[in-house]
Amino acid sequence: MQKYSKINSENKVTEVVDVEDNISNPLEYLNNNHGEGNWLETDYYTSANKHYNTNFALDGKAPFRKNHGAIGYTYDSSRDAFIPKKPLDSWVLDEETCNWFPPIPYPQDGKKYNWNESTVNWTEIQST
Repeated sequence: MQKYSKINSENKVTEVVDVEDNISNPLEYLNNNHGEGNWLETDYYTSANKHYNTNFALDGKAPFRKNHGAIGYTYDSSRDAFIPKKPLDSWVLDEETCNWFPPIPYPQDGKKYNWNESTVNWTEIQST
């Protein structure tokens, strides 16, 4: 089964459709059955520039377009990548994975933290 993402004029994914492998011309099928548009192939098993099998274990296959093309994601043609919506203003895009991360790494001191956007830092979760 092949998967395709429909990209609007703002490069946002608006629809994701499965196409059976026996369809000889997937783009014609998509345009005829799901409306004409800019359809790009995507891979459900690609995430953070890694490819996984059906059990979501790394399988060594080449990733495709950094991430699967989910509704609300943006397609960046210069990176040939689907990029999720930026979760918070301070977060930065990791070029290798095309995913968003806080600008300060999670503390590795064994304590639990939440990201605090107002201070742009991690705030320790106080146990009660």
